Amino acid sequence: MTRRLFPVLLLLLGFCNALPVLAQTDGLLQLDDETHQFLQSQQAKGHLPDAFLSHQPLSVYEAQRYLDSLAVRDSAEQLLTPANREQLALLRGTVARPGAGWAQRTFSLYDNGRDLISLSGEDYALQLNPRYYGFLGPSVHSEASGRFANDVAWRNTRGLRFSGRVGNSLFFESRVSENQWRPIWPAFENKTAPRVGHISFYDDGDPYNFFEATGVVGLRSRHFEVRMGRARNHWGPGQGSLFLSDYSTVYDQAQVRATLGPLQYNYLLTRFLDTESQTIASGPRRSSRYGVFHHLTLHVTDALTLDLYEAVIMGRDTTAGSTGFDPGYLNPVIVFRPMERDLGSAGNTLLGLGGSWRPLSGAKVYGQFVIDELRVPEIGNQWWANKWGWMLGLHVVEPGVPHLSARVEATRLRPYLYSHRTSASAFTHMSDIVTHPAGPNSVDLSLFLDYAPPGPWRALLHGSWTVHGRNELGPDGTVTANYGGDATVPSRPRARSRPVPMLQGIRQRFGVLEAALGYEVLPHLQVTAALRAERLADAERGTDTYLSPRLVLNWGLPFQHLRY
Repeated sequence: MTRRLFPVLLLLLGFCNALPVLAQTDGLLQLDDETHQFLQSQQAKGHLPDAFLSHQPLSVYEAQRYLDSLAVRDSAEQLLTPANREQLALLRGTVARPGAGWAQRTFSLYDNGRDLISLSGEDYALQLNPRYYGFLGPSVHSEASGRFANDVAWRNTRGLRFSGRVGNSLFFESRVSENQWRPIWPAFENKTAPRVGHISFYDDGDPYNFFEATGVVGLRSRHFEVRMGRARNHWGPGQGSLFLSDYSTVYDQAQVRATLGPLQYNYLLTRFLDTESQTIASGPRRSSRYGVFHHLTLHVTDALTLDLYEAVIMGRDTTAGSTGFDPGYLNPVIVFRPMERDLGSAGNTLLGLGGSWRPLSGAKVYGQFVIDELRVPEIGNQWWANKWGWMLGLHVVEPGVPHLSARVEATRLRPYLYSHRTSASAFTHMSDIVTHPAGPNSVDLSLFLDYAPPGPWRALLHGSWTVHGRNELGPDGTVTANYGGDATVPSRPRARSRPVPMLQGIRQRFGVLEAALGYEVLPHLQVTAALRAERLADAERGTDTYLSPRLVLNWGLPFQHLRY
């Protein structure tokens, strides 16, 4: 039972005024953390026209460089509001986090004002920080619901983050956590669960039990950054991404990032896994698929940015003429499509373009467009293999309300997008899509409101409405009619090849609303009151609804959304 309880004593820790310090935690930023959000808001205001922020997570050093440049510009031009200036000082480490002074005097911790334990010398630095994420709350759901099985939801994640650097070029970090999670609705297949990878069960077989470890080693210079390890990524200017999102669980990768003036180029090599296992001499082993991603970003002007994307997924499937990884794709400066045809490759190629435009200070319009397959003579004929999708977003900072950031995103994804001849070359990892969480054959509208005034308080409100055409399923969950609503299902056999309208299949309407109010007690230790509501109307199964209030305690981890 103790594994399920919050470390309540931590709630008794007070906070006091911060002490002047100068420190930074080495390694990578957390995805979608306060530093990323602050930098994106300042870029929307026009204060960071040269920053490249569409590849998360940023390294600490890249983010620090942007923060320092913003401080220099502000000292010369007085760009920032007093509240933004206070937040900038907090993120740069020129003032300590809330509660650090009290912890220094009481426990001799947080010597540098932001890390629980730290050690540094002339050419090295080491940091050790806790990682905890726990919540507990009841749920009220529709009586006839067959989807929501549990009346109480809870999570208990405990772990550590070890990070550091050697000299000014080599950096590293390692994160490890042991987790138990009892969701409101259990969903698992082949010992995997959404967004968490491999799971096992204990006690009565109800909660998820999983262990997660990430580790990254990197080298950096003025123009280059190289990373190798196991982590997540998010590429794109919005909360959602049609090209590469952080929806799936962690995966092995190697990444090269080159920045030359107004141009940045990113190369990413990944290994994704299937949920189904292959039997080899040493026993069962998950099948691998490999992905190579290119992204070129150009700042045309201070207000206009253009993006070019391409990616290929290669899987080991001899029935489709593929033998797995093809070394030709390791070339970081080659266009995939011509080489794919020369090699006779059975890989799944994705092409895309995007960009952002700031028409005025505090507002940024952005978008992405991706093509999986396209035959020009078939445009307008609703042919199944014309697979494409688009996303359009608007980010507004302080729209008449100080400290408020607002986003709205609209997305439309054609049926069969991201799938291929076999599941071995789909844009998926451990049964999760690696792109937009709405998935193919969907129309999605999402809203994000974040309110971050000076001090330890923060509030957010996120909502989404998705209309989806799902596949037809038999009593045992197998697909009986493939309408292109699931990227993990091969594109053949399919219900039909023409016409293939949007939202064909079994219509679903899915609404999510999430609100949270948090308070930072100690450095990176927050207590949050949250509320989540969800409604799923399925044309065949009926309507499921639930409402779940919860108390969240997170230390070293940002507030986590179930979708983004």
